[in-house]
Amino acid sequence: MARSSRAAAGVAHSVTLGSVTIATNVLLLPLVLSTVGASSYGLWLFVLSVASFATFADLGVSSAVVHYSAPARVRAHRPHYEGVLQAAALISCLAALIVAPATYAVATLYLDSEGLQGSVLPVLAATVAAGVGFKPGLALLQSDGRYLVERRLQLLNPVLRIIGTVLVCIWVPKIEAIALVETVAILVPSLAGSALVPWKRLLRRTPWRVLKVALATLVGYGTRALSVALVGTALMQGGTIIVGIRGTPADVTYWNAAFRVYLAARQANGWVVLPFLPVLTRLFRNQRTAAMSIVEGVTSASVLTTILGVGAFIPISFLVVGIWLGPAVPGAEVAITISVLLIGLVLNSVHGPLSMIAEAARRPGLFLPPQVFWLLALVVSGLPLFSMAGIVGVAVALSWPLLVVEPWYLVRARSALGIPLRGWWANCFRPGILVGGCGAVAAVGMYVANPWANTPAGAILTSASFVAGFAAASVLSRKLLPLAAIRHALRAEL
Repeated sequence: MARSSRAAAGVAHSVTLGSVTIATNVLLLPLVLSTVGASSYGLWLFVLSVASFATFADLGVSSAVVHYSAPARVRAHRPHYEGVLQAAALISCLAALIVAPATYAVATLYLDSEGLQGSVLPVLAATVAAGVGFKPGLALLQSDGRYLVERRLQLLNPVLRIIGTVLVCIWVPKIEAIALVETVAILVPSLAGSALVPWKRLLRRTPWRVLKVALATLVGYGTRALSVALVGTALMQGGTIIVGIRGTPADVTYWNAAFRVYLAARQANGWVVLPFLPVLTRLFRNQRTAAMSIVEGVTSASVLTTILGVGAFIPISFLVVGIWLGPAVPGAEVAITISVLLIGLVLNSVHGPLSMIAEAARRPGLFLPPQVFWLLALVVSGLPLFSMAGIVGVAVALSWPLLVVEPWYLVRARSALGIPLRGWWANCFRPGILVGGCGAVAAVGMYVANPWANTPAGAILTSASFVAGFAAASVLSRKLLPLAAIRHALRAEL
């Protein structure tokens, strides 16, 4: 396939990767819980959450590599990558040397406090943290137009997890073995991506002045992107940390079960968004109108797909959780937690496209203030809400700040990026509210009129009614849907 592929192909590859990853996360969890128990797995999940913060110790170099390398593809003379490659490798390796022992120390302290001394889990967590040294490999593939290759390498993660987890659950049913499988699966895609880096360029001697400029360039942009990414990771892992501090390891596992569904939905939203970052980086400087048209189409598709998925899932959440996790898990609590998180995700669906255009416009830290507010609100309200309502309270703490955060995003986008709010409302949000509202009316009507609404068949019928109402409204109001903008976005070259 040509290196410049249609954005539709990028979305298709992202959908494939995301679908397999979602299926892996969902299907393997009951197997792991039945093998090692919720408490043991919760210990590893907490330690892994700590290790995830270490992956940002490269000062955002991976984002900078994508940003500064992608525009080179459209220039008459492609610049040499030696300085960028060497600077990225140097920063990432130094970061790995620092964060690996720090992660080991934190993991050891936590596990000792839980009465698990001498475990190999801190070593595995430190190994995951050390993987930051290989992050530039996958970033370079994206920037060099090989987005589809990068997606295929990422597919190794779920494949290895499926094979490895099934084998160890059969022959070595221990948490250490499961943790080892997950560690290997996390590291292999980055290692494989690094193997495709042009090492001849990387090892070529580069003058210090060139390397110095590259270091300053990458760190200058990367630290701005890092601040947003780090806060974003803190938000995604904050619930696990709060539950781990105030609750039991089993509570961590139950929260993680609900959060996996939420992350799956976020990832599905990302399928629509992520393939367009390289093309927007190229277009935003010289073809701003074309870039804004693509973002408008991407946002519209993001909002519509999120509303459809969330509206269809919530009516059957109790049924799905019961089948998925079985009677040994507090299914009602997990299902309500999932529903609260997904309602917040509907508001959050604008997040990805706006962040993407901020990066393309060299303003990666533009939305840091609302992100920081969101994180502070989670921390301040999460601890007391967990004491009041368990993991459902943490879901509320993660979701309610979005009522403030999302309008704040739009206001900053209007002032800094010139996004017209009236057109954004008409083309991106009004269609979603219209068709989603019709779906909700159909679902509520079916629930009220159906005497078997609280049975499994009734739940499925309510979900189907939402989908039918959504589809009917989409057909009847198709002139109001921004289909032209969506088609334009899908025709863009990666």
